[in-house]
Amino acid sequence: MESPYAELIAAQWPHISALYNEFAEQRPIILMDVDSAELHAYPFDKITEVLDEKSRAALAVQYQRAQATRQMVLILRDTENRQTMTYTLKLEDE
Repeated sequence: MESPYAELIAAQWPHISALYNEFAEQRPIILMDVDSAELHAYPFDKITEVLDEKSRAALAVQYQRAQATRQMVLILRDTENRQTMTYTLKLEDE
């Protein structure tokens, strides 16, 4: 994964995957807030309520692909640096 946030995601992976697994039946999207160092799990339909139409459509495609290939979607928000990025990450077998 080539990203300025790759090391952060790797370091937080145990927490990210644990949160996803806690709500796995709902197939959540995980939101990582870099500034507050918090993780949240949201149902797809709830997170899309706050997006504009273009972003909603792009996230829908990414989410469908992730679900079809046993992956998850992570949205990383870095308010300080004005960055919002989405990642599709492979789920590990338990």
